[in-house]
Amino acid sequence: MTGRMWRPVPLFILLLAGIGLSPGGPASAQDQTQPAQQTVDIGSKKMEIVTTADSRTQAKIDGDVIEEDAFIEVEDSFNDGKTGAAVLLVSDGGNGCPGNYVVVSVDAQGKVTATDPFGTCSDTAETKVADGVITVRFAPSGGHDGTIYRWSFAKGLEEPVSEPFKPKAGTSWADAGDLIGKYPWEALDNADVYAAYQNLLGADFRAFTDYFGKGDQMGATEDGIVVGECFDDSSEDSTELLIGIDPKNQKVYAAMQDGNEAPRLYPPLDQWPPSLQAKLKQWPG
Repeated sequence: MTGRMWRPVPLFILLLAGIGLSPGGPASAQDQTQPAQQTVDIGSKKMEIVTTADSRTQAKIDGDVIEEDAFIEVEDSFNDGKTGAAVLLVSDGGNGCPGNYVVVSVDAQGKVTATDPFGTCSDTAETKVADGVITVRFAPSGGHDGTIYRWSFAKGLEEPVSEPFKPKAGTSWADAGDLIGKYPWEALDNADVYAAYQNLLGADFRAFTDYFGKGDQMGATEDGIVVGECFDDSSEDSTELLIGIDPKNQKVYAAMQDGNEAPRLYPPLDQWPPSLQAKLKQWPG
């Protein structure tokens, strides 16, 4: 993957462009920024994270803007005095994509380079640095495989690799009651619950995992069935998901709805216990 490189703009070009340096001229970008929120040494240079007068955030090196967005934060970095790199979390502030990542590096010649933004639109990646390699890992979750990105001076930003989803080893129906207080997508971390949903949903299992969006922590009915709800309002037609997990009888239930369409129920309604049928009458909220 290619990166981006910055070179300082010569003074005479600024003058030709009419950008005055006198007190009466337009204020420079530096004059309009607040004190640095974060600073990090990268090779022979120092990167600063600053906020502009219009509440934008900039990553700057030697006064040059390397990255600008609604939000920028340094997640991890390394520096050996001559070379170095930092991985930034960047966000445009919209609801559709909470965050992406950018690696900014300085080589032994002092050249500054930044990758294009990368990631899965999640702002919860795990980042680490080891032996000059930056790793950005999006952990498997909710039945979906994870994604791992790696960057180094030798290879730049490599193509991402997949990390298969696996429920937690040793978990079973005996642990299913512990899902109370967890988020709905965490239910698939339980090996027996994961297998039960795969068996119940068959070919629709993948669509089911796509319904995991925003959600509250799961609760339970009076008869001990774990219940959770999710919704996704990022598109024009919102989606709703309700799940039920019955540890005592080792059964699972799911209801999925797209917009104003009729919900799809797994298994059919007449096989749902009364406590969950009552929940369905109030769903979606």
